[in-house]
Amino acid sequence: MTQLAVAPASTTEFAENILPTSIRVIKQTTPEDEQLIKRAIELAEEEENTIIQKEFAKEYKKSVVYSMFAVVFLSNILINVDHGSLPGCREKIE
Repeated sequence: MTQLAVAPASTTEFAENILPTSIRVIKQTTPEDEQLIKRAIELAEEEENTIIQKEFAKEYKKSVVYSMFAVVFLSNILINVDHGSLPGCREKIE
C-alpha cells in the first residue's frame, strides 16, 4: 500500500498525522510480505548488476582493461622496489 503525503508544515503536524499512519503500515506487514520484499530487493540488485556489467562492456574492451591493470600493477612493483629495496641495500647493516 503506497501512501503519498504532502510535506508537513511543522514537526507537530508530522508527529500527529503522518507518523502514526506510517507506523500502522509497517505493523501490518506479514512475514510473507517481508519475504516478498526481500526477494524483490534481491532481484532489483541482480538486475542492476547485470545492467552495470553490460554498460561497462559496451564502453571498455577487455584488452584495454587488462592493459591498464598490467600498467598499474607493474608501476606499483617498480615504485615499491625504488622506495624499499634500493634504499635499504645502500645502507650497511651493523
